[in-house]
Amino acid sequence: MNRTAEQALAAVRKRRFLLQQFSSSVLRCRSVRRVVRLVQSCVGGSVFPAVARPRGGERSTGGEGPCCPSLSRGPSMRSEQQPSADGGEGEKLIGARSYNLGDQHLPNGDPSPRDIDGHGTHTLSTAGGAFVRGASTFGQGRGTARGGAPRARLAAYKICWIGCSDANILAAFDDAIHDGVQVISISVGSPASEYATDSLAIGALHAAQRGVIVVASAGNDGPLPGTVENVAPWILTVGASTIDRDFASYLTLGNNKRIRGESLSQKSLPATTLYPLIDGAAAKLHNASQEEAGMCQPETLDSSKVRGKIVLCTRDSLYPRVTKGLVVEKAGGVGMVLANPADAGSSTIADAHFLPATMLSYNHSRVVLAYMKSTESPRASISPVSTQLGVKPSPVMAGFSSQGPNLINLEILKPDITAPGVNILAAFTDAIGPSGMSTDKRPRTRDNKRTPMKDLNFVKATPFHYGAGHVRPNRAMDPGLVYDLTFADYVDFICTRGYGPNATAALVGRGYRCPKKPIRVENLNYPSIAVPQLAKSFTVTRRLKNVGAVPAKYRVTAKAPFGIQVAVEPTVLRFERIGEEKKFHVLLTSSNESVGVGFLFGGLTWSDGKHYVRSPIVVNVVS
Repeated sequence: MNRTAEQALAAVRKRRFLLQQFSSSVLRCRSVRRVVRLVQSCVGGSVFPAVARPRGGERSTGGEGPCCPSLSRGPSMRSEQQPSADGGEGEKLIGARSYNLGDQHLPNGDPSPRDIDGHGTHTLSTAGGAFVRGASTFGQGRGTARGGAPRARLAAYKICWIGCSDANILAAFDDAIHDGVQVISISVGSPASEYATDSLAIGALHAAQRGVIVVASAGNDGPLPGTVENVAPWILTVGASTIDRDFASYLTLGNNKRIRGESLSQKSLPATTLYPLIDGAAAKLHNASQEEAGMCQPETLDSSKVRGKIVLCTRDSLYPRVTKGLVVEKAGGVGMVLANPADAGSSTIADAHFLPATMLSYNHSRVVLAYMKSTESPRASISPVSTQLGVKPSPVMAGFSSQGPNLINLEILKPDITAPGVNILAAFTDAIGPSGMSTDKRPRTRDNKRTPMKDLNFVKATPFHYGAGHVRPNRAMDPGLVYDLTFADYVDFICTRGYGPNATAALVGRGYRCPKKPIRVENLNYPSIAVPQLAKSFTVTRRLKNVGAVPAKYRVTAKAPFGIQVAVEPTVLRFERIGEEKKFHVLLTSSNESVGVGFLFGGLTWSDGKHYVRSPIVVNVVS
């Protein structure tokens, strides 16, 4: 483990979309909304870069001294009282720590947990923010905002400065476990690596050993396959998808075509006026390349060519999207069209632009470019932003969401699930403007179509995009059956990696020994089934634990991958008591037509008529 190695940050309507999709308006007794009222003593820990404006008892101890010991028995460090949802007084942020064990440069020289970036505040409030009435971003998306567990108490652990050192990560995990945190959420990651050298995997394993759930982001390196991060099986890895809300801003062309884009710009252009429209590449300075100017990179646009015009800028991965608008504004442009390249597909993001701007999908961008080529005097206008609900299809996988397969263990499907992660409104610190740029001085306080989920190009997505599927919280509160995994299972899994006795003992402790006969990784009791090298036939074993009513009888149905036969034995599982476990076996048999096709996808579902326990099946057939 490298003490100074670094990881990177992964960066209203959301909860309603989650709670209402595919369900009735009647709240079941085990729905999230009702259960969440009973978890006021539950403590969530966020290992994030920062926390917004710690005050009084919330101030950091710099990683030293007590933050909130024995949180499960009640906090000893009290935060300032905050109004609760029912009008009473309640505690929300009850402790915060910060770490700089990797001797990193401290921005502004401030070692406290104060948020100077915005990432920590956003993710922390998304996970456990309290009810806030009348929340919005520049008046858009107005409503009552709340996090996933609005009555949970929160502890924050700031680990990131310029980067996130391994030393900081491990220290924060140790403190969170010691403090009694029950759920750890972390939006940090790096390219997948061996578990023995991955600080996130090591810290999460220690948490799992003590019954603490660790939830982590899949990463922001999509849409390339094999980019998924945080792939250890003891981490719940979550991809990002859309909700059924858009912040729409329309581009009206001189030929009267009206094209829908997305934006959170506070400014707009007069609806009755069409402005000259120019491609950034055609407005380049003499010392800039067409490619650089086409992306509206700093110091590439000629003011004499841009002044008074709307500029089309191509999105790229080098410069922030909002920066491009600042470049256009500095050159005298009145608006910006941010055009997706082919690899970004339909994935658009609503940004808090400095000037009237809208972001277009790749297909819509091609329409605009074709219009610009068809006339000598292209003109356009950009409409004000409007909030639109009930958008279909939803959810759609985010283009930036990192995809499987899991390159460390093809037998372990990652990500595990997907959840809303695009254009999510949440809290942000007043230490930085809404665009995230230091130069931003603006005010600082303040699939529903029943069709398969799609990727960024509206092509059918696969489990490499979404894992087991889009999270459905109400059903998760009453699953019926679960695939239970113990720490002993994880130890057996680690023993298959060939680390040797010393490295394995360093990971899991001296009290555990590897079995003489290693397990087949395909048989780890994971809630998904992945066989990366299927030659003729292979049998996978799983066990299910009953956590629902008794007696119970579940029948299995299977959707076989193309060219694969799926046989489950037994086809019926009967449970007589809560906590009872039953094994079943899945025989996968290939045919010649499936050889060399690549990864194939299917699934199996156990159901008693009320509960549906689904597992994706991923198979790659070899000769």
